[in-house]
Amino acid sequence: MIFRVKQFMERLAVRVTRPCINDMFWFRKIWRLKLVLICFALLTLFLFSKSGGDLNTSKNFFLSRSLIDDGTVKTTVNNTSRSLFLSTKPRTMVIILTYMRSGSSLTGDLIQQSPDVFYVYEPLYTLAKLRKTETHLTYFNKPDKENTAKRYDLNARELMESMLTCNSYDIDIHTLRQYHYGGSKTTKKYLECLKISQGVMGTASCLPLFQNACANSKVSVMKTIRMSVKSLKPLMTKFPTLKVVHLIRDPRGTLRSQQTVGEFKIKDAINATVKFCSRVIDDLKASTELYKVFPGRIKTVRYEDIAEAPIKATDEIYKFIGLNMTSSIRDYIWNITSAGHPDNCVICTTRNSSIATAYKWRQKLKFDVVTMIDNVCSTVYNKLGYLPLKNVNDMKNMKISVKKPMKFTP
Repeated sequence: MIFRVKQFMERLAVRVTRPCINDMFWFRKIWRLKLVLICFALLTLFLFSKSGGDLNTSKNFFLSRSLIDDGTVKTTVNNTSRSLFLSTKPRTMVIILTYMRSGSSLTGDLIQQSPDVFYVYEPLYTLAKLRKTETHLTYFNKPDKENTAKRYDLNARELMESMLTCNSYDIDIHTLRQYHYGGSKTTKKYLECLKISQGVMGTASCLPLFQNACANSKVSVMKTIRMSVKSLKPLMTKFPTLKVVHLIRDPRGTLRSQQTVGEFKIKDAINATVKFCSRVIDDLKASTELYKVFPGRIKTVRYEDIAEAPIKATDEIYKFIGLNMTSSIRDYIWNITSAGHPDNCVICTTRNSSIATAYKWRQKLKFDVVTMIDNVCSTVYNKLGYLPLKNVNDMKNMKISVKKPMKFTP
């Protein structure tokens, strides 16, 4: 009897405690699930803010339509961009088209010293980078666009048009957040704003700084190494005030500098030389054809001419664009090219001697490499007036010129 009572009590205890145990189990399980969801939400917010801070590493998920189609964003963009765009008067537009390591940073800096200029440094950088992964272009309140190699020229022209006409409304959000805005006096404040204003809403709130700087200028200037001369024809046809500065450097200087910054390895020098000089030849041919259609709107400039006579060369470029050269601009040019400032930065424009910088390759390149470039790029030399070298002594003797005087049309 006692045994049966004991057995009954044990069964009763199990029945009573089992619901409690089950309740505790589910309670813990629910809290674990809540913690996971909270962590996921925090991670999402963190990544979203990061995507706004460094657009070049952001993902499409964080710039999806559901996040961008916000009424506040639309209102902000419409009010700050559309209204200013519509009120913008016809303006002079300039594209500095050149190649990597060809003196474009210096040339762009000289031009942006005019208070009439709105200057953007490498507007196509992000577009070209995203093309490699075929990342879609995302906008504030219009459909995404494909960004493939096949569509690159079209996307590039549309982006350049939006930049040149101060229509930031039609610029993709990735480009609006690229860090290259630090390379321009007129976009530095905008970049500073972006650094403290994360995400899509942050971009929209900073946009008036970009828009106003552009709309209040008389000349909009874009510097790019990521377009061909041929691809400019539709833009030049559409905008009669658009002018092109085609900037070219001695292939020996360009290729040596490209190799130094890691664009290609020395073992690939021949292929890199063939590719580069073929591109320059194509651009020169296209430039000649466009000059026939648009006379007076394309100017070919050698970087070495700027380096040797920076004030004179800049004055000529200013006249071509329609800018006024002032004494303060002349002083600035002298200070950054001839005044003995330090020269320890590969992308800086301040040089202790612009001539020494332009011809540094004569002291650094091996003569067999120079001979190879001379042979491969002979057509470029003939068109631009560069001279091949006979021996090492001639290469290192700075009194011997490696170019002849030329006037270009274009």
